[in-house]
Amino acid sequence: MDCRACGKKGHIERACRNKKSSEKLSKTVKQKDTSQKKKYVYAVEQESTEVSDSSEEEVILKILTVAGGTQGYYVSPLLEGQPVRMEIDTGAAVSIVSESIYKKTLKHLTLKPGHIVLKTYTGESVAVRGITTVTVQLNGQTEKLPLYVVKGNYPSLLGRSWLEKINIDWPSVRTMKHGDTGLPALLEKHGEVFNGELGSMKNITVKLNIKPDSKPKLMKARPVPYVIRPKVEADLDALVNNKVLEPVTVSEWATPIVPVLKKDGGIRICGDFKGTLNPVLLVEQYPLPHIEDLFASLAGGQKFSKIDLCQAYLQMHVDEKSKKSY
Repeated sequence: MDCRACGKKGHIERACRNKKSSEKLSKTVKQKDTSQKKKYVYAVEQESTEVSDSSEEEVILKILTVAGGTQGYYVSPLLEGQPVRMEIDTGAAVSIVSESIYKKTLKHLTLKPGHIVLKTYTGESVAVRGITTVTVQLNGQTEKLPLYVVKGNYPSLLGRSWLEKINIDWPSVRTMKHGDTGLPALLEKHGEVFNGELGSMKNITVKLNIKPDSKPKLMKARPVPYVIRPKVEADLDALVNNKVLEPVTVSEWATPIVPVLKKDGGIRICGDFKGTLNPVLLVEQYPLPHIEDLFASLAGGQKFSKIDLCQAYLQMHVDEKSKKSY
């Protein structure tokens, strides 16, 4: 009997040793090809940032500019003895300044035509006014480095071509500096707002109107679980100290409380008025505006503010007659 795999006699294809060795060899070759492909996929081709002034061939280099984005890292090197604030940008192949900076600080330097095309990270072309060589001083280092002058309102960027020649003191660049923002004066002026105590609305009182001939209703207190009783008592004491509640010995109305656990582990004390006041209360109906109406009223606005009152309902005062009756 002849083997179908190798053609030799004396064994069958399933027991052929030559077939197993060839399959193993083929599998090894495939694995090598796969590993080579993976290495090729993850390989990074280094981009040359050196540009010859005499070359007439245009080279497209990406420069990264951030307008109103995240806060970057800045240094203030001396360009021809004058400080210029520049953003450190490792995404920029070259260093650039705007035409306004050139006219203000470097106008004595002659510009040569730069045979280079600059583009932002969004692909927009940046018009180049020219290239010059400046004396750069930073951290005790002095170098003669190429600088591109661009038209338009672009930030001054310190690119990779300068980073290869000048060492940056990165610890000092990343250090946060305290500046006078005026916030301490504002906090001192309105200190009562930030003292952590409960506020109080002025010139606003809540009046509860009940139906005529309604009889007062007094309900007994409900038992409070022992596990939260200390928290409930502490919260009631805090409400009394903040003058939200006023202790009384006799009242015609009494509503049981409902303690609600908050996410922070505290207690919110609510009143269950559905069996006492709500059935006889004359409720003032007020239509809530639609979201479209709110947006229409905000149209054309330029400045918006948001107010978040801490426990806003507890800051509202109840009318004296409503206090005594209910």
